[in-house]
Amino acid sequence: MRKLFLGVLFLLASTNIFAMSGAFGTEVFTDEDGSQYSINKVVLYPQWSIWKIDIGLDLQLYFDSEGDFIDDNWDSSSDIIKKILYLKYGDKGDTLYVKFGSLSSATIGHGIIFNRYSNMVRYPEIVKRSLVLDINLEQMGIETLATSLERSEVYGGRFYFKPFYNSGSLFLANLKLALSGGTDVDPDSNDKTKGDAVSIGAADMELPLVDGYLLSSTLFGDIAQMDLSEAYVKKTPERPKPSKNNGSGSAVGFFGKLLVFDYQVQYKSLDNNFVYSYFDSYYEIEKSTKAMNISDKSTPKQEGWGGTIGFSLMDKAYVMASYEDLNNDTFDLYPWVHAEVSLDKSLFMDKVFFKASYDKKNASNWDEVRDLKSGNALVTTELGIALSDSTTVVISKKYTYDIYGNRTKRTKFETRIIF
Repeated sequence: MRKLFLGVLFLLASTNIFAMSGAFGTEVFTDEDGSQYSINKVVLYPQWSIWKIDIGLDLQLYFDSEGDFIDDNWDSSSDIIKKILYLKYGDKGDTLYVKFGSLSSATIGHGIIFNRYSNMVRYPEIVKRSLVLDINLEQMGIETLATSLERSEVYGGRFYFKPFYNSGSLFLANLKLALSGGTDVDPDSNDKTKGDAVSIGAADMELPLVDGYLLSSTLFGDIAQMDLSEAYVKKTPERPKPSKNNGSGSAVGFFGKLLVFDYQVQYKSLDNNFVYSYFDSYYEIEKSTKAMNISDKSTPKQEGWGGTIGFSLMDKAYVMASYEDLNNDTFDLYPWVHAEVSLDKSLFMDKVFFKASYDKKNASNWDEVRDLKSGNALVTTELGIALSDSTTVVISKKYTYDIYGNRTKRTKFETRIIF
């Protein structure tokens, strides 16, 4: 299987729509006991691009300390599928957008159900391949995603339409009304567990108020309700206080552009048994226990403000930060801080590039913001130093945690080569 796949790869490499980069280096892993071990690897990133179609592969070849090839991830047809990093047609916002492969950050609508969801939190140890399909027409459109095609797990979608598109009213013509939903049919990844699905349904609206070059603003509102299956709401001797079903939440706010900044600000009002952005950055870590921890009461209500601001400079620099804080925080989630930064090497005489993302719950002061050892932080950093036009040394670190709150750290050293 491996030889056949690589043979087809090198045949395609002879075309003029092909580009190849690669890397070699050492990855340092931390096991469940906290001990660290290293694995040598060679990675190839072949890419093809023609018209609106883009294909990217991630071919990771691992070797043990004695130099022997580790073929555990090359011995079945499903392993070959996992080598597809992405297969994409079009771009987000186009009339038709299709993507198969990894899902680093997915938001549907305004984020009340799906917000920055990723199936790559434990990549490449755990590889999942998703499918995204968007259709955007003048009067209506859909957003859909299936986050794991290997087995039935998380699905989501949103359908919107413009009821007054042909009314002749400049104010109401672009009013959007939408229905959306999301579900995880098997959160504990055990097919034998019955009645453990979690579903959320929502409705939302958008109304553009200002649409200028330096200033734009759109009013939006969302309302949603959770539907928990029997496993979470049934009272048992082991769970004398099960989760309360039918929790609801709402949000209202504005998003748009101010000069060179993109912004969003919103006010949330949530039942105590409703989880806003249920499918979030942390979901793949917390999914097996998340619904079990939903409150057995709808009160006290959680309310508060949140906001996001971002800045982009000609695709050379990108900085984004978000902050939200709700009162009556019974689960110690807030304040919740998220930030991203990406600096292209062209800003540093083509010598250095830097990328980082940061996500932290319950960060109420600066010391907690800086604390990466607690079990509620997701952090990735990537620093690249160019040795030549074709060779770059990259140091990457990823901090995450398991379902028990134990921190895990992964460090990667590699040399990337553009062929």
